[in-house]
Amino acid sequence: MKVNGIDISTFSAKQLRYEIEHREVNSQSEWPAALETPVMEKSTKGFKTITVAIAVYGKGKEAVIRNRSNLLAIMYEELELELDGYSNHFECVLDKITVKESIKRKCHEVTLKFIGYEFGTVRSINMTGTIKSITVEGNDETPCVVEITPSVDLPSVEIDGIAYNHISGDKETITIRNLKAGKAVIINGEDCTILQEGDNKFADTDMWEFPVLKPGANTISCSSDKCTVTLKYKPRYV
Repeated sequence: MKVNGIDISTFSAKQLRYEIEHREVNSQSEWPAALETPVMEKSTKGFKTITVAIAVYGKGKEAVIRNRSNLLAIMYEELELELDGYSNHFECVLDKITVKESIKRKCHEVTLKFIGYEFGTVRSINMTGTIKSITVEGNDETPCVVEITPSVDLPSVEIDGIAYNHISGDKETITIRNLKAGKAVIINGEDCTILQEGDNKFADTDMWEFPVLKPGANTISCSSDKCTVTLKYKPRYV
């Protein structure tokens, strides 16, 4: 098991077992007494819970407590969790700690509860024409990083198929203006930035939502064939 790339064996600890729950469900549906038919609303998804039991060792009780403390000290910020025997990773925060002391006092079983989301390895897709159909892995919507590099100066470029109205779900067009040859514009759906060579490009962009891809089939289009478009995403899972 690794936390932000640090193997917990550094703290004389090892993973024992884990349990992964699906994203919690929130529903605003209701059945008012005056109606014969209920009001059914789309459910919204919340955090995923990951529970991990680990063993922390030491030459005595004090050493075990010190190792345990050093391990927990790296877990109080947002972290990336890698579990032994599980391929996907988790972006999460620590939510609860439970400690059970063994009879020999040279080992503590620590149960850690995390809340966050699950994601796979980064996928990269290149688009050189004006339209491309792709199949997005995973089973949940995922933010997308879009890099547009024009081969010539362009007054504007429109990208479709990577943004959706948050309420209606309808597709929305992203328009980028004043593109310069060879200078990439990066629209980052993960950290919500729009940059060109490190400078803020938001003033030259018309959009309501940042890029996101839906699981399964997606069709992406670009209004100019003078651009190379690169899409990067991490598959997400419910």
